[in-house]
Amino acid sequence: MQEKREATPKSREHPLQLPTMPLNEATSTLTDSPPPSPKRRGITFRAVLLGTLLTPLNAFWVLRMEEVMFGPFPSILSLFANCVFLLVILVGFNHILWRFAPRFAFSQAELLTLYTMLAISTGMAGQSGINIVCGMIGHGAWFSASNGGWGSFLSAFPDWLVIRDTEILRGHFLGNSTFYDVAILRAWMTPVLAWTLLFNLVLLVAYSVNVLIRKQWADHERLTFPIIWLPIEMTEEAQSLGVRLTGLPRRSILL
Repeated sequence: MQEKREATPKSREHPLQLPTMPLNEATSTLTDSPPPSPKRRGITFRAVLLGTLLTPLNAFWVLRMEEVMFGPFPSILSLFANCVFLLVILVGFNHILWRFAPRFAFSQAELLTLYTMLAISTGMAGQSGINIVCGMIGHGAWFSASNGGWGSFLSAFPDWLVIRDTEILRGHFLGNSTFYDVAILRAWMTPVLAWTLLFNLVLLVAYSVNVLIRKQWADHERLTFPIIWLPIEMTEEAQSLGVRLTGLPRRSILL
């Protein structure tokens, strides 16, 4: 009888019996498990707010480099170097949040939102952008005295798009003056706001067209859009702490 009991197959063991694990292996498994990743977010209010705060600073930086220091000119390149530099700083700061406060870390969508807003502001503030419009607002009135053709050209524009007072424009063209005067600011405020609204409407139309043709270009024709791969790789979320220090590409995509 005892020999038959010893020969009983293991399949007849209690069905609720679970395999056991040594205590040291279980402890190491718990300690080696990676911490939970930050909650995935899309385009959020805090990303748009931070981008709104960074936009005027970025525009001032671009104008300072290109119009005052006469170089470098980041806006003439397809991939804006100033935006890549700011994205490196944001990704490095995000890694600190990941390590010490993962709950508040930015997602990839939020970082790409910031990069997109900075890129748009760079294109508008850079070469052949709004800086040319600022010069044209008073160009017709100032040079109409020496060239009568500018007077007829200026009459085609409403008063809220141009400045006609030459005394207001004297400091703009001759210098040795300040822009921060109540009368000067009041004269420039309406044209600047009007042209800004016009530029925003043009951007809205451009992005609306982009939405319409995105499916054809991206899904059907499968265009690669190589200019977007660098920010995408830089903002790719790490799976665990210590995978990457600043989120720089793991593959040599710059070669």
